[in-house]
Amino acid sequence: MTYQFKIQLDGFKNPEVWRKVTVPADYSFLRFHKVVAIIFGNELDNSMFCFSPSKKKSKPQITTIDFSTANNRCAKNTLLSAIFKEEGQSYVYTPDTDEKWTHHIVLEKMISQESSYPECLGGEGAYPPVICLNAEDYEEMNHILSDKNHPQYKDIQEWLELNENETWEDKYKFDLSKTNEQLMRIDKLFRNYTIVEHNTFDEQYGLTPELWNLIDEIKEQNIDGKNKAEILWKIKRITEQYPDIPHFKNTLAGAYMRKGDKNRFFEISQEIFTEYPNYIMARCNLASTYTTDDKLDKATELLGENFDLSDLYPNRNGQFTEVEIYHYHVVVFNYLLKIENDKEAKKHLNFLEYHFPDEIDKNMKIQLGMLRMEKMRKNYMEFSSVEVIPEQVPPADAAPDFENHEIAILYEKNAFIDLDIVYRIMELPRESLIKDLEKILIDSIARMDYYEKEKTHPDAPLHALHILSALEAEEALNTLFTVLRQDADYYNFYHGDMLTEEFWRFIYMMGQNKLDQLKNFMQEPNRYTYARTAVSQAVTQIAYHQKERKDEVMKWYEEIIQYMLDNQDNDDIFESRVYSFCIEDFIDVAGREQLSTILRLYDENLIEEETRTLPEIKKNLAKNTPDFRIHDIYTSIYQYYEQWRRWFCGGNDDNDDYDYEEEDYEDDYEVKKEYRNYSYENNEKEWENKPSTPFIAAPKVGRNEPCPCGSGKKYKKCCGGK
Repeated sequence: MTYQFKIQLDGFKNPEVWRKVTVPADYSFLRFHKVVAIIFGNELDNSMFCFSPSKKKSKPQITTIDFSTANNRCAKNTLLSAIFKEEGQSYVYTPDTDEKWTHHIVLEKMISQESSYPECLGGEGAYPPVICLNAEDYEEMNHILSDKNHPQYKDIQEWLELNENETWEDKYKFDLSKTNEQLMRIDKLFRNYTIVEHNTFDEQYGLTPELWNLIDEIKEQNIDGKNKAEILWKIKRITEQYPDIPHFKNTLAGAYMRKGDKNRFFEISQEIFTEYPNYIMARCNLASTYTTDDKLDKATELLGENFDLSDLYPNRNGQFTEVEIYHYHVVVFNYLLKIENDKEAKKHLNFLEYHFPDEIDKNMKIQLGMLRMEKMRKNYMEFSSVEVIPEQVPPADAAPDFENHEIAILYEKNAFIDLDIVYRIMELPRESLIKDLEKILIDSIARMDYYEKEKTHPDAPLHALHILSALEAEEALNTLFTVLRQDADYYNFYHGDMLTEEFWRFIYMMGQNKLDQLKNFMQEPNRYTYARTAVSQAVTQIAYHQKERKDEVMKWYEEIIQYMLDNQDNDDIFESRVYSFCIEDFIDVAGREQLSTILRLYDENLIEEETRTLPEIKKNLAKNTPDFRIHDIYTSIYQYYEQWRRWFCGGNDDNDDYDYEEEDYEDDYEVKKEYRNYSYENNEKEWENKPSTPFIAAPKVGRNEPCPCGSGKKYKKCCGGK
């Protein structure tokens, strides 16, 4: 059965954008997705897509999920014939989860004749570029391109890579022959194969239906049987009875492998391949063994340079059975994993998933993922790192001399400090309070050796950073830079993961109006990787939350990136990881006006195609910033401490004492009327017994360790929450 569909892009009238195509009825929706992507020339061929009955969220949805439910079905396992039952039936297709484009699919004809490949019958209109999110965007783009005097004409022309006087419709007009050439490759994906029945080559081996039944029977016994010795003896007898049929010998080799006799498996495979060089399974067995044994040159000889069966067996004219194709490409995939060529391995995995969705081993995805993670780890280790030379602070063994002695309590408390105390501290005179908080930060550097020796450390530096941020204390920025100029040992001791996840908040609140000073820090030699990336994180948030400053931020990034490129040979300044982070942040914040800069970086191979492809970047630049990139800016001290408590509890909200409600502090400390006129002169007794020199916090207990009070609870659910 063959289906004839008409697929039309919603919202286009002059010209309409539509295609007619015939597709085998036994195609899966995954294959159909690829067909639609090709006939419309969708350059991204998104891995995320959705088919639904009438609109985007109607049920059942057919998507890329790996399992099926009543409302959601797996695209690779759902056939067109399971959904389309009668002519005139319609469906809706969207090529990405965040796409606004809607494709209306109508089944025009159900043709009884079988077809092997999809074929495009006609069409009209060019598919819109990725910068257009809807039909209105497309109309606006064409309007701009029709007017050379339009202020955006040159930007759009460069963006779309159009020649003078060339329109999008001119460059990408529908081409029937070209479309069908591409469709001819879809079933082959990147191979010239024609799948034939398993008995196509029976004559050359003397096989009959009865012998096939015998082969299937002993294979099943070999796989499922428990008495390996008995099964092996039976397969030997059958092989001796039919010595000229390699299929039986191959089954015998498999029986030895199952028994654990790899040497005999290899010997029989060699015998088969020598006697029957056209028997593909023997070739696969040998190549697999050579790959496992790291004899990769021999494996390459057997698999061929192009990894294509058609090249190895030209007399076959591209005709192969499913078993031959599947096993060959599984061996190729494993070989590519062995040589750590994950890009090509991914192509072969796509091929196997595309053709054999039911047979594919899910462990192959895991293996590929592990290889990529290992490569990322190796690349990470190979990244150039600057030698960090911390800014020196004179060591000390005594506490600072605070102007406000009440500050001392911050050395005693963790994240679950009574917020009333914090609010009272914030009511201290601003100038002296900020100076005292700066002293805490300097003290954390000066006495780190002391605290390490005592095997304890206070949370006072984090209290200081949170309060300074809530006060938007720009005057403390230079002290914050002193903290940022410390090394990994300092951050691991005091802050841990907060540096990479939350430190940008402190930089944002104290440095948002000091971009020049932030740039100077980024250009300093011998600075810690993640201190610099935290600065970049803060600057991106300036662009997101203060949109009027986006141009200023873009100029900042262009200067930083150029500075790094100018100093690539300076090992004290250039660091691969920092450069990569800045490029990523620049791209995420950038708009169309930054395309020329991005194209230049691409031309000079300064952006890795593996990480961000140019079409993907163009599409992202055309969209709004994804929500996950935009972080909340805290407006009250409560929010800072709420987040800190989440960190303290390991990201969970299950601490018994974690019951603060934001509405209690919604207008910050000014709503605490009882403290508006608070005078420490009248309440000195509350503080007079606090220790002065030195301030030493209690020994640290891991938040998931048993509480030292003996309650039997975890520390975070007991005294750690007090």
